[in-house]
Amino acid sequence: MALYLEASKILKKVFDKTTSVKTSVFASQYQNKKQLFALVQETLKYNTILAQIVNNSKLLQREKSLQNDLVLAEVLVYDFLIGKGLKTAAKLKQAILRHKTEILAHCERLKVKAKVNTVRDLLPDAVKNKGDLPRYARINYLKSSSQQVREKLDSGGWKFVEGDHKDHQNFLKTISNLKEAEYTSDHDLRDLLVFPAGTDLHDDPLVQSGQLILQDKASCFPAHVLGAAAGSHIIDSCAAPGNKTSHVCSLIRNDGKIHAFDRDRKRLQMMERLLRTTGSTCVRAVCRDFLTVKPSHPDYRDVEYILVDPSCSGSGMANRMDHIVDSETAMSGDRLKSLARFQISILKHALRFPSVRRVVYSTCSVHATENEEVVEEVYEQVSDKFDLVSAMPAWPERGLPQYEHASKFCRLSVESALTNGFFVACFQRKEQYNYQNDQRTEPDEAHNCVNSGFQKKKRKLKDEPRLPGIGHIPAGEKITEVKSKKQKQSRGGYGNTNHSENPNIDKSVKIKVIQETVFSEKKSCEFSGPRKPVSVFGKTVSHDSEPNKINSSRIKKRKRKKNHKPIV
Repeated sequence: MALYLEASKILKKVFDKTTSVKTSVFASQYQNKKQLFALVQETLKYNTILAQIVNNSKLLQREKSLQNDLVLAEVLVYDFLIGKGLKTAAKLKQAILRHKTEILAHCERLKVKAKVNTVRDLLPDAVKNKGDLPRYARINYLKSSSQQVREKLDSGGWKFVEGDHKDHQNFLKTISNLKEAEYTSDHDLRDLLVFPAGTDLHDDPLVQSGQLILQDKASCFPAHVLGAAAGSHIIDSCAAPGNKTSHVCSLIRNDGKIHAFDRDRKRLQMMERLLRTTGSTCVRAVCRDFLTVKPSHPDYRDVEYILVDPSCSGSGMANRMDHIVDSETAMSGDRLKSLARFQISILKHALRFPSVRRVVYSTCSVHATENEEVVEEVYEQVSDKFDLVSAMPAWPERGLPQYEHASKFCRLSVESALTNGFFVACFQRKEQYNYQNDQRTEPDEAHNCVNSGFQKKKRKLKDEPRLPGIGHIPAGEKITEVKSKKQKQSRGGYGNTNHSENPNIDKSVKIKVIQETVFSEKKSCEFSGPRKPVSVFGKTVSHDSEPNKINSSRIKKRKRKKNHKPIV
């Protein structure tokens, strides 16, 4: 019963346009989110047909236990007619079975009227064909190789199809004509395999062991466009559920450091499970909003590559049915503008990291508001430091032509690529621009990453002032901290201190440090050096004399005799 009630609750929110299917399912307390997502999606897909059956059969008027809840009735009728059947929720199941004759009769009338044989044939072509994409699976180089995967597939009864991969259109024909138990390699990405539409590989041993990762071709583009070198420092700013993060790990063979941020703890836990399955050991997953990460922090100021795949409308996802309830007016209004503002803030923040060389921006949206307009606006502000470079230059589909840098952008769609709708853009730092003028940094030469965390290495900044006996004094450090350090060192003395050798030191700090040094030296030398001899009880004693030269017992004895009074 909980499944049907939760599905109807989510659908009501979607119909009210207050949330998306994906967001609501992940926020749900229902444990089996895969099952819940499928039920919501399919009910939304057949929504119009189900509503006709419920209304024509007068189900809500005849069955009072449904409490006039049309959405709940649609969910139940879907599972009864099209889904796996009502196997749970005894009370709700009986509510449908009591009227199954009327439900089935009205379903048959619709099919006869439309002259079709199945309920699926009642769907409009735009809805029916949406989602019928090939099954893509990425080879995980951390656990296997292309040759090993092909050998295991061939031994399992699969047949590899060579096909004509000379150009993009011939490749689309090849994958469109794949038959059951056939597969081929991708024309554009060397680590991707293509299977016929509808192929279920979730229980395949290669997938269960992490050698194959089920991932759409479109979402594989960002990692390839990023082109991170082995041993580099990388950030995935919106990482969960982790497919792109694990893909980068595969391409660099776990040789590097990857900081994966996401502010949703549940999604981050899903990513951590995926990383364990794929053997991605060079990732440090952090439950944190990327916007709160300081680019100048020692852990991140050496980052060279950043993936920015922020939250978006998801309008390019072929298997999502949000478009059914989203009108053009609604999708071009406040919701898209709000998303675009967030996406701009994330992208601008990524470009502030001092050592970043390349930033890849991507969305699974088809709207220019979230794609070309975001990139063009940000580029205007950073064009003195970064260039827009062509993402996947050989890819035929580029950005929308009305935008200035359309040729630099990469778009994918169901119609032209047999993938989900996607957008990719790439920022690259100009070679002549040197961030060293703005902020002092020195790259960390250690690029080793272990399961328990990163190996930290102390860095010395050459251009920071240095005082003997103290070490580096960063510019702007409080003088109280300098004093406390110097007071500790003053006990042992400073030796020769020449502050003129440090021209970069702040003048105010320099003066106070010198004054404190003189004071400390005077204090430490207060009782040292030659002094005038003094008389102790009539005997001349020099300070240079050693203490054991003075017979203290004789002095005490003379003192007693002097003060002694005879008895009368």
